[in-house]
Amino acid sequence: MCERPSCRSKARKRSRKSKISCGSAVCSSNETDGVIAVRALVIGAGVVGVTTAFCLHSEGYDVTVVDSASAPGAGASNVNAGLLVPGDSTIWPNPGAPKQIAHAIAFPRKGPLRIHPAALPRLAGWGARFLSACRPEQWRRHSAASLALSRYSYAELRKTLRDLPIDVHHKQSGMVFLFDNLEALAAGRRAHTVLEDLGETYQQLKPHELVALDAGYSHAAGKIAGAIYSSSCGSADCGSFTRQLAKYIEERGVAFSLDNPVVKLDVRGRTIKGAITQRGRLDADLVVLAAGHASPKLTNRLFHLPIVPARGYSVTVPILASHRVPRIGGVDDRSHVAYSRMGDLLRVTSTAEIGAESRTPTSDDYSAIRTTIERLFPETCDWARARYEIGYRPMMPADVPAIGATPIAGLYLNTGHGHLGWTQASGSARLLLDLIKGRPTEINAEQYRLRQ
Repeated sequence: MCERPSCRSKARKRSRKSKISCGSAVCSSNETDGVIAVRALVIGAGVVGVTTAFCLHSEGYDVTVVDSASAPGAGASNVNAGLLVPGDSTIWPNPGAPKQIAHAIAFPRKGPLRIHPAALPRLAGWGARFLSACRPEQWRRHSAASLALSRYSYAELRKTLRDLPIDVHHKQSGMVFLFDNLEALAAGRRAHTVLEDLGETYQQLKPHELVALDAGYSHAAGKIAGAIYSSSCGSADCGSFTRQLAKYIEERGVAFSLDNPVVKLDVRGRTIKGAITQRGRLDADLVVLAAGHASPKLTNRLFHLPIVPARGYSVTVPILASHRVPRIGGVDDRSHVAYSRMGDLLRVTSTAEIGAESRTPTSDDYSAIRTTIERLFPETCDWARARYEIGYRPMMPADVPAIGATPIAGLYLNTGHGHLGWTQASGSARLLLDLIKGRPTEINAEQYRLRQ
């Protein structure tokens, strides 16, 4: 049977569904209205691509999702910390970042941020834009854009989880930032001032107050000087969400072409016509590029898409002592290790490493993760059954994603979400749908337009 959307759209007419929005859609019984559906191709089956397909399908598009992976959500979506973080929508380029960058270059194998010197020549243009985004006025502007999208997106995600038969261990219980000395605690408060000025609220906690909030921090309380609590945050299993949502929309007509790498975009003149894959051509009337860190490989001959892959390390470990592991996830400031519970598993992540694509991970890359968890929550996890993985964050210089139209007619972007892909996926998909449909958007879409 032909895989191409053109073959399916000739055989299948668009179904008219009840009036729904993609944030609260429950696909209902169909009624043929005699109108041929617009063929939409989504490149990327991570959480951003699958939520985009969900939104497009909810509006009657004939959707195909293509990916080189063997299953939806197989990349960074499956290994992130699981935290949903409007209250931690801080961006990487900030006034203090140049000093951190210099340290990362000087000591590329130490610390939570690592930049390998061999990668510097190809990072020159990206780095110049990153440093420009570190200026105070740019930092404040981009922080506002990041927070607006995170808030909007988390609200959209909650609608989806409310309305669809999807269970991903979601908890809107906030998150905490742990500090082992008072100087670091004060610096943590200052780092969140930009979001506080935009309406986010934070509560500084003494160790005993943290235990009162969540008894799972009983041991950790003796290791810290204090904590900051953000009530706007939560956690859920991003990989499971992506797979369940993909199954839901596939059962209702969305096609998935997996294990099928896209070789290049099919562009004629300045108009997109689909994509060329290893298994042939996929025709489409519009294409959404949601391929994360792999996106620039498909746009290099057309326009510049400034995304750099930042490798992160992830461990998923079974919990042995449930009562001694907190239900509220968080970040340890000393090690920059993030963690959250996913049922009877603990997901822990660390590090942003640039220029490591060809390097094989070693046990040392994961050492900060186990050391941190053993320090905070000792003898609570079954490390013998731990799963060790890596993922790549798609980093834009300003740490704000590219969402919207491109110089190529019919080609749209939904990529470059960096460390906030899980938090911002649902809102980005809805925002892009409104842009494609030419409707007013609920947040300012201009903030996410690709600038050449």
